[in-house]
Amino acid sequence: MVETGISLIVVIVISLFITSLICLILKGLKRFERNMISKIFLCVLYLLSIYLLLFKPYIYNGFGRVSKDMSITNLSLKPFSTIEMYLENKNYIPLLGSVVVTIPIFPIADWCLRNCLSKKKIFSLMLLFVCLIEPIQLAINMITAYPNKVVDIDDFFLNLIGYLFGFITTILIYRIKSNMCKKKQEHATDTKSVSNRIYKN
Repeated sequence: MVETGISLIVVIVISLFITSLICLILKGLKRFERNMISKIFLCVLYLLSIYLLLFKPYIYNGFGRVSKDMSITNLSLKPFSTIEMYLENKNYIPLLGSVVVTIPIFPIADWCLRNCLSKKKIFSLMLLFVCLIEPIQLAINMITAYPNKVVDIDDFFLNLIGYLFGFITTILIYRIKSNMCKKKQEHATDTKSVSNRIYKN
């Protein structure tokens, strides 16, 4: 628990440091705006979290000690076998974790890139990233010659479900906001027309 808290503090501090560097670079290029700070920090924090959760090699546990667990299975290509195993054991946390970790990808990317790219391009690029998570983990295993991450086809399905859930939720929120704005505009227009009629009479 203490180590987790320390790791969280370290991640936040590193994120703040990287955010400061990026802001300084943007100021030097005269492309800095104050509303960018929160976007940059959120992106850096999420990317660091993604690295630690999905890509950081297990050969080191974060405090410099080499892991002695050499019994990790590094490849599982049988669909739904892992999901079935967790469901049978009533261990839902790993399944939820694989879904939740990719839910913020589209909302954050859309929030940061909406002025640069269309939603279709953002969706396609982030979908490509989600599809590459497991192959990247396999590449890390091959490069380090150590089973750092379990490359599991079920993780791919769960990551994809999480990403699509985040995408659909974001689009629904936009539509709800758009409908609310339209209703407010219509109400304001109706109120204005009524007041004009009363004034004319």
